[in-house]
Amino acid sequence: EGEKIRARREHLEGVVKRYPNEPEHHYSLGEFYWEQSEVDNALKEFQQASSTPRFRRTALMYIGHCMLAKDMYDLAIEQFETVLNELSEKMDNNRKDVVYNLAWTYEQKGDLDTAGKYYKEIYKVDASYRDVSEKLEQFYQ
Repeated sequence: EGEKIRARREHLEGVVKRYPNEPEHHYSLGEFYWEQSEVDNALKEFQQASSTPRFRRTALMYIGHCMLAKDMYDLAIEQFETVLNELSEKMDNNRKDVVYNLAWTYEQKGDLDTAGKYYKEIYKVDASYRDVSEKLEQFYQ
């Protein structure tokens, strides 16, 4: 298993080295680094990938998660809010995911009022989404 991971790393890093202007290769390498818990490396690659419309939203989401992993809550919130502002108003699964990540980030930051506001947005349309019901019940107790 370790050999497979090493070979995959060498391949992905080699492709990025050969094609440094191709965002999809940065995105793939960022995903690999994220899976390996190499947050700083992943962050750099996702930042490169976010420059193209095709990968922008998912790269920004990953950047937000990287910031969260580094306890940089305000920066994570900025990334999630950017994605949220680029989505339609319809509360589909993509929007629910972004809103949930915003709520969870505010919760980690200790801003339970704002976290609750975002959890409520999801609860209004889908009470069974992830653990939103449980979180709101805890907030009300």
